[in-house]
Amino acid sequence: MEFERQNSSILSQRSARTLTNAADALGIEDPARLAALAEAAESWLRHRGVSAARRAWFQLACLEWRPALTRGPGSSFSRLPRAERIALLEGRKLEVVRALIGASAPDPISPGTGHSSPGA
Repeated sequence: MEFERQNSSILSQRSARTLTNAADALGIEDPARLAALAEAAESWLRHRGVSAARRAWFQLACLEWRPALTRGPGSSFSRLPRAERIALLEGRKLEVVRALIGASAPDPISPGTGHSSPGA
């Protein structure tokens, strides 16, 4: 999924793209919610401080590059088809990523909603 956003000091363009693609794979299909996701996530991170921003950056970077490490060059998370992104997220906790997605959603997606399983 491609989108445009202005520069930010908290989420890079790449991190915002990964977050938006994760939200899409987790079932948020409303274009308005996906477009507002980066702004809401940045607001959430501003209120939680530097350590939360670092955890978010780390989880998003790991999520983005995991397929490239296992499948080879050109296989980043954001380049995968939606079905493969869904499969990659299945069974992964990614608490910070889910909290960022939940920050923009009236019906937050969190580790306790059945979208993740323990031990990931």
